Amino acid sequence: MQPAPPAAPAPLHLSQVPFGGLAGWADSDPQQALMGFRRSCGVLGPKPDTSSLGGLYAGTVADWRTACGAASNASSARDFFEANFVPYRVSQTSDKGLFTGYYEPQLKGSRTRHDAFQTPLYGVPADLVTIELGLFRDALKGQRIEGRVMGNRVVPYSARAEIARAGLPSAMTLLYVDDAVDAFFLQIQGSGRVVLDDGSVVRALYAGENGQPYTAIGAVLIQRGELKREEVSLQTIRAWLYAHPGQAQELMDHDASYVFFGEQPIALKACRSLPKQVSRSTCPSTHWACRYSSRQPRLTKPVVPTFSIGSSSCRTPAGPSKARCGVTSIGVMASAPKRSRGG
Repeated sequence: MQPAPPAAPAPLHLSQVPFGGLAGWADSDPQQALMGFRRSCGVLGPKPDTSSLGGLYAGTVADWRTACGAASNASSARDFFEANFVPYRVSQTSDKGLFTGYYEPQLKGSRTRHDAFQTPLYGVPADLVTIELGLFRDALKGQRIEGRVMGNRVVPYSARAEIARAGLPSAMTLLYVDDAVDAFFLQIQGSGRVVLDDGSVVRALYAGENGQPYTAIGAVLIQRGELKREEVSLQTIRAWLYAHPGQAQELMDHDASYVFFGEQPIALKACRSLPKQVSRSTCPSTHWACRYSSRQPRLTKPVVPTFSIGSSSCRTPAGPSKARCGVTSIGVMASAPKRSRGG
């Protein structure tokens, strides 16, 4: 007998509020948030205006140009956000919700292959090509494929199993890490810190992927009867892989998607920690969250500083005029460019 599907989440309702109504806003220092936003704009800079940032609220690159331009010349972070962001109060009919968050894994690594450091983190291969399908058909705007050129044809790029078996001669090996399971989850997460054997710390940052479909290996374990659906988590999947070293690579190969990295200096994120205890009716004054994308498209969405007032307010970055998003004490929504017709 199949279990009943989970109930659909209650709809969220957004209503605009003034910055003066945001608890803690007047006493906060948004300078680091502005710095984070500028870095995100740097990622969008070379992209075409028509590139979609995915999701319901993110819009296209063009929607962010105005705010990014204003951010580059802003002398006052507070004035910038008040001129380009719109606070919204979020409410819903249910008093239950879920906070999701991004974490940055930390791995041990080396720039040379030796001892335990045997698992490579590859840079973007020289023969990887990305095709923006929207350049060929308007109906395909925002969609893309990755592959490589063979003769006069574009063919799919190597899947995880082939890369794990044969390596990637066309890609530079940035680092070697000491744990293949950690490297696998780093690819799923999208970025992480690597503590090198010389004591330095670098960030491995998403730079591209092979274009093969992503498969959740937790679902494979459920299908095989290795784990029950209610047992599946990052921790239980990781534990299974360590408990079955002879089968670990075969299981990971079920996820044909493979991520390539770039290296970035460690820098302070423009965010503050969220409180551990959050409820819908009671919430500490001002808290912040940084928005990152852990699956495709990665690093295409600006880092969105958000905060709450009472139990359910936020502010959001701008699109052509201003934008909207929702952050509550019980959940975080993606940012949304406001269309010129309003709403």
